[in-house]
Amino acid sequence: MLLAVGEGAVEKKRGARGAEDFKIREALIRADFWLLWVVNFLGVGAGVTVLNNLAQIGVAFGLEDTTILLTLFSFCNFVGRLGSGSISEHFVRSSHYLNIKY
Repeated sequence: MLLAVGEGAVEKKRGARGAEDFKIREALIRADFWLLWVVNFLGVGAGVTVLNNLAQIGVAFGLEDTTILLTLFSFCNFVGRLGSGSISEHFVRSSHYLNIKY
């Protein structure tokens, strides 16, 4: 690791605009933390439930080999997560779409 020498050579990193740092106890009493936690829990729970029962769902629809169904679901899950993350980063980093004045 290289160290910068001299006064003012190292600038303090600024966080994201509008971001706040909380200790764990402070976060646990905030409503937005619990809202995000519940939404994440329900979303992950629904996805895991579907993935766990996908073979049985395929058999119920008359498929003999559910391997292709599971592979297709997993691939679309991967592409969806990667695509939504990329799109989200594009809009977050774009100052054209994000004009927040503080």
